Amino acid sequence: MEAELFLADAASVSEGKVGAIGMGWTTTQSPAGPFALVAFLRLDADRIGERLTIAFDLYDLETNQPCVNENGQAIRAEGWVQIDAGASMEGLQYETPVALTMPAGLTLKTGVYEWRLTLDGEHLATRPFGVLGESAATSVTTSTPAADAGGRQG
Repeated sequence: MEAELFLADAASVSEGKVGAIGMGWTTTQSPAGPFALVAFLRLDADRIGERLTIAFDLYDLETNQPCVNENGQAIRAEGWVQIDAGASMEGLQYETPVALTMPAGLTLKTGVYEWRLTLDGEHLATRPFGVLGESAATSVTTSTPAADAGGRQG
């Protein structure tokens, strides 16, 4: 079994395809807004049809320990995935995407973290990311030649 793991602003899976917005980021602020964990799983033929447990665990790379919430519980998302036998063609790997939406509010100190993906207890992928610090309201002022010329374009 193999897997790839990505971070996205939002993602969903429909008919075996991922629809994602802002996929591939590696830094965020705290508390984080909603985001998605996107995984592409490649399974061996003998695992087709099995119901497999998938888990995403968050680790602090400074301490190499699992991150915990305010209740002292490890930050973990767990579910299951199953690929039907008709999901692949002869000569192609059995592959399925998974997208898991995480709610806003994940509060982490500045540092480097890593999501770890396991499938039936087997570690398959990691995705490190950095937390830059606390979110701050920002305003962006833009200027265009048309706006600077009183709305006239020349």
